[in-house]
Amino acid sequence: MELILHNYLSLNRILFSNSYTKCEVIDEMIKVSREDGKVKDVERFKEALLRRESIMSTGRGCGVAIPYVKLDLVKEFFITIFIHKKGIDWESLDNKPAHLIFLIAGFENSRKNIYEF
Repeated sequence: MELILHNYLSLNRILFSNSYTKCEVIDEMIKVSREDGKVKDVERFKEALLRRESIMSTGRGCGVAIPYVKLDLVKEFFITIFIHKKGIDWESLDNKPAHLIFLIAGFENSRKNIYEF
């Protein structure tokens, strides 16, 4: 299957953030995703995202964080991108701030691995 990245993106979900904390950025990303029709149940979505984040930080290093979630309430894969000019502490593997944050969400019973993007 050919990956066509623009099928998962929207200009409505690519934004700059001035938030001060990881939780604020997550709240912003969920809000933007909800406003674009991708998230219906904000509380459940946030709970699943924070649960995943509590297992191990999704801060990959080199200024990148990739928080992700798979839930039955998500009807199709989507990506929301935030750019943080100053960088935000994401508890990254290299202990450096994240400047590019890619929220990836998909439906729980999908055979597709979230990292197949």
